[in-house]
Amino acid sequence: MTDRLMPSGNAKVALRVGRDRAEAAFLGAAVGDALGWPHEMRAPHSGRNRAPHELRFERWIKRSGGRFQPHEEVIEAGDYSDDTQLILAGARSLLRAPASWWLHFATEELPLWTVYQRGGGGATKRAASSWLAGRSPWDAKPDDADRYFSAGGNGVAMRVLPHCLRRADCPDFSSLAVDIMTDGVTTHGHPRALLGALAYGYGLWRAFRHRGTLSYGQLLDAVRADHAVWGLLPSIEERWPGWADAASRRESYTSLWLETVREQLDLLGQCSDALAGGAAIVDEDALNELGCFDRRINGSGTVNAAAALFLTSRHAADPVEGLMQAALAEGADTDTLASMTGGLLGAALGLEWVLPFARDVQDNDAIRWFADAVRNLTDDYVQEGARHPVTKASLSAFVARLENLREPSSISLPNGLEARAKRWDGVVSKAQSLLASAWELRLEDGQTLFVKKLTRASAQPDRETHSAPELKFEAAGKLAPPLHLGFRLVVSNLARSVAFYQEVVGLPISKRTAKSVNLGGILSIGKAEHMPAVSDHITVFVEVADVLRSLSVYQRLIPDGNCRLEQRDDRIRLQCHDPDGYKIELYQLKHVGLGAD
Repeated sequence: MTDRLMPSGNAKVALRVGRDRAEAAFLGAAVGDALGWPHEMRAPHSGRNRAPHELRFERWIKRSGGRFQPHEEVIEAGDYSDDTQLILAGARSLLRAPASWWLHFATEELPLWTVYQRGGGGATKRAASSWLAGRSPWDAKPDDADRYFSAGGNGVAMRVLPHCLRRADCPDFSSLAVDIMTDGVTTHGHPRALLGALAYGYGLWRAFRHRGTLSYGQLLDAVRADHAVWGLLPSIEERWPGWADAASRRESYTSLWLETVREQLDLLGQCSDALAGGAAIVDEDALNELGCFDRRINGSGTVNAAAALFLTSRHAADPVEGLMQAALAEGADTDTLASMTGGLLGAALGLEWVLPFARDVQDNDAIRWFADAVRNLTDDYVQEGARHPVTKASLSAFVARLENLREPSSISLPNGLEARAKRWDGVVSKAQSLLASAWELRLEDGQTLFVKKLTRASAQPDRETHSAPELKFEAAGKLAPPLHLGFRLVVSNLARSVAFYQEVVGLPISKRTAKSVNLGGILSIGKAEHMPAVSDHITVFVEVADVLRSLSVYQRLIPDGNCRLEQRDDRIRLQCHDPDGYKIELYQLKHVGLGAD
């Protein structure tokens, strides 16, 4: 394929994406997200006062929770939603695990996102919950798998930007297509979501590769002309074994794919017809023809890909106008449409137009850092740290630690990141029986997360407090449930035991004092002056991401140790002893459908 938007020459030299355009794409997406979110079709809100055709960040109140968990959340001016959250989650996966980023994204980023998501779509939240439970969504229960393969929304297209930046210097689209598909199937199974992401991703790839002035309609024409490139069904079997088989069990999936390619082409054709009207075009009419205001389809991946390409191709000479048309198109999926449009405009045009907004968008410095870090990734960069799959247990323990927070305080996240956390008063319950707690976290990479927890107050009637001269206690109805459960082991050599539980078991250090260390918020180990006899009745059970790695580390740390590896039901079990003789059983964490590194 010849890239008509690029001059000929050395591809690697000529196609190196500059820092200016990398940052502009990430910032453009975040700015569009933050500008459009208050006007999103699905965002009930209050307290907005906006003059017509005024493009600015707004502070607003988001109402959520429906009948059963009604609450209000403060959204500060410039705050972004799930669109930017997932762009940064994808970028973080590329940076922390470049050789197996899809496993990191599915088992660490998506499960963690469930506690800090803001405005997330239903399909993405369901899939993230499935990964949190240790199961890929295409291998879920039949009804859940049906919903997954019916999910055709824009939740994939809105987050593909990091992949497009990373692959911008590749001479053809094929490797990027595999990346987009690999990412997309973690949450969506319908071709409408995946092809919308491929068409939009192709537009981003071409925008990054473009040099010179982007003429009216040029980008849209390029995407239409090369439908045979982005319209192919990429093979991802090496990364997600079993997905293709699950898709093939759906009736006529290949036929549905080809039908959706035609659907996307028809939408792009409508855009070209609208652009042919020149100065007489009314953007709102064109978006209406695409279905952007039809609540049945305006969240579709194909619709939003076409709309973003249309607005970018029409307003390349006036990008702020293009962003405004997307962000203020009330009745459309404005945060995603504006984010996708802003990403395209930034990739093609650079920073100048977006800078007046960029300084006031949430986490602007971190967003620029992520963009530059992804831009500098190369295929030979393979340094990866230990994996930290996020489970229901580890996530619950994390929230429990937040509830016990002495603020402001450092805290370890279940995926191994560190953060500074403090309580946040931005969430208010709107029901007497509902308790709301919230925290603001600043990650070590600069991103801000807002975590909230909603719980029902006890419905039990108050009981009397009983007392006796020497014993006072609260009746059971007034006792708070335990927030955390852990255990303590006495050891003979603190440093040696810390190394064992860190390296073999994989527990991070949560707290350290002169005489004890807490690991993972669960296990406390302390040095004894006189070591008591170790009881044979104590066994520590742990699920780990890689039992074979634990075995290798164990044999290095304790070369003469007695251990046994065996198949236990459908999982591998490693039985061994820690340096003081406590019995340890490590089980392979079960993740259905995960591919090789």
